[in-house]
Parts: sequence; structure tokens; C-alpha cells
Amino acid sequence: FGIGMVLARGCSSRLLVLAANGNLRALLSGLIFAVTAQASMSGVLSPWGEALGRLWTIDGGSARDLLASTGIGNRGGLLFGLLWLAAGAWFAWRRRIRAWNWVGAIGAGLTVACAWWFTYRMSALVFQPAAVQSMSFTGPSADVLMLVLSPPGQPLNFDLGMVPGVFLGSFIAALLARELKLEGFEGGRSMRRYIVGAVLMGFGGMLAGGCAVGAGVSGAAVFAVTAWITLAAMWVGASLTDWLVDRDCGKGVVQYRLRDWCISRQRYWGPPIPIIYCDKCGPVPVPEKDLPVILPPIEDFRPDDSGVSPLARHEEWYYVACPACGARARRETDVSDTF
Repeated sequence: FGIGMVLARGCSSRLLVLAANGNLRALLSGLIFAVTAQASMSGVLSPWGEALGRLWTIDGGSARDLLASTGIGNRGGLLFGLLWLAAGAWFAWRRRIRAWNWVGAIGAGLTVACAWWFTYRMSALVFQPAAVQSMSFTGPSADVLMLVLSPPGQPLNFDLGMVPGVFLGSFIAALLARELKLEGFEGGRSMRRYIVGAVLMGFGGMLAGGCAVGAGVSGAAVFAVTAWITLAAMWVGASLTDWLVDRDCGKGVVQYRLRDWCISRQRYWGPPIPIIYCDKCGPVPVPEKDLPVILPPIEDFRPDDSGVSPLARHEEWYYVACPACGARARRETDVSDTF
């Protein structure tokens, strides 16, 4: 999930919010995420998820409760939360984060707590068994997808109401702030990145038991050990992917290498090298107006025992005026290879 989150440039909840603001990249990625989550939950990918899930299991009950296993109790958990709240506030103050960001962060945290309280109260009022849960977007996104594709009349629950509610709330907020804007993909490479990220998030979210909000924030709020393991794994996967992909540490680079040239000193035929040697000026390139250098029509083009190039024996072509000073100079008699 952490790898896919970086590739798709956001977790599933962020994709939902951006889609409501008119981001077509997020909309397509969110649909692929929901399809993959459904396939991982009860479709073609479910055998893979079950096989991977059986590799490491823990007991339920108090074995998953960090407060019980560490012995710090509810007061210790409250103190732990307050310490992290103070650390977050100090960090936000040092980074000069705007007040609206403070309000949004506090509101998101309170929403997770209110969801736990709301579902608990509802479970005590309804006659049918109801799960006590909080915010999560992996399973609910798959459920909403099946609700849209299935015949009407299915009963509503917390998950089916949460996803449309977040979408509607984000749309209204963007409308009031005049931030609605249609955005698409920048190119095929960007599109492939988002699609791969959405697939990895959908499969990873179902395997981890939730997204960064569900298995991470909502689960960590009640000190479930699996949630903290999930958060750590997401952080590692996201950090490595960001380092390798977005920070160019693992980016593919095309390198060009000039192959060795074959230069012949004995032959007459071949492309002449456009250099003139002057005793005063040294090597001088042939002026562009005199290019290309044309080989002279000579008959004695065969090499002899003297080791002198056939071109050097043709004095009318060999000696020429220096383009820089006008003094008598010599042409380069080596020629490049013809292949």
C-alpha cells in the first residue's frame, strides 16, 4: 500500500477528495483502486491475498491490544496521545503551518473518534448486530462499487454512507472555495504510474486490513498492534519508493557512448577529416563554407612502402592556405572509415 500510495500521489482517501474537486487522474485511480480491492476481497485476487495473509497471523482479543500487552492501560494511552499531540503542534508551529491546516488536521482526528463513538452508540440501539468501526476507505470503496453495479434495494450501513459523504463534502468545500477544476493526465508515462499505484493500493489495502486512514489512523487510535505494524510497513514502503522514484535515486537514465572511430592512414578513399595544420596557428578547422572536403581525383591511390598517405603525395590538394593567417599549411591526410 505504501508503494502504491507514492506512485498514485496519495492514499485512497486523498484520491476520493481530489476526484470530488474535478481531478480526473484521481477519479480513474480511485475506480481502479476500488476494482482491485473488490477483486482482492472476493474476486480473482482473493486466493493470493489469503495465501499471503496466512504467512503471519496473531491471536485476537488482548493479544492485539497494545494497552493491555504493555500494561499502560487507558490512562497511559491517553498520555501517549497527548504527547504526540503536543509534538505535532510544536512541529506545525516550527514549520509555520497555516491555521486552516491546523483546523483540518484536528477535524480529521476528531472525525475518527466520532466515528468510533457513533458506531458504538448505533450498535446499542439497533436490533441487528452492527460492527463498531471507524473511518476506512479500502473495503468501503469496494462495497460502494458493488452497490452501484448491483440491483437497488441493498441495505445501507456506515461504510456505504461514508464514501459518498466524503465525496459530497469535498465537492461542496471545493465549490464554496472556487477550487473546482478539471485536471487530466500529463502523458502516458504519468497514466501508467497512477494505474500501477492504484492496483498496488487496492491489493495492499485489503491485505493490510485497511488503508492509511483505516488500518493506520483509525486502528492506531484504539492501539491495535496490527495497525501500528501496518503504519510502519506503509511508512517504509512509501519512503523507499519516494527515494527511488521521485528523488531520482533509482531513476533510469539513458547514457550515450561514442564508439571508437577507425582512422586509416594508408587509404585514399574515405571521408576526409576537415582539419588544416599551420606552423603558426596549429590545428585549424576547415571553414564551414569550404565543407565538405572533396577528395582529389588521383590515379596513384595505392599505398607504397614509404608509409606516406596517397593524399600527401598529391601536393595540389595537400598544401593549402591557412584559414586563420593565410600562411602555407597542410591538410589532414588521414581519412575516417567508411563503415
